Amino acid sequence: MDPSLLRTDDIAVASTVTPKIPQPPVITQKAVLSHALRHLAFLIATDKNRIYTQVISEETKTRFMALDQELAGRISG
Repeated sequence: MDPSLLRTDDIAVASTVTPKIPQPPVITQKAVLSHALRHLAFLIATDKNRIYTQVISEETKTRFMALDQELAGRISG
């Protein structure tokens, strides 16, 4: 999968009602890429020492801040 083809609204968070049973049962490239982008968004959002934000542009920072920053997924129910 070409990462440039992944639109922001395509970055989905996996969810489950049972934490011991991961969802989705099949992990796609899109899911892995979404997970990685959310991790980067979390690191940027919590970067008090400017380790990451000092090397990215304001536009890049703004785009990452617009992402859902949950690290792995949601447990609902």
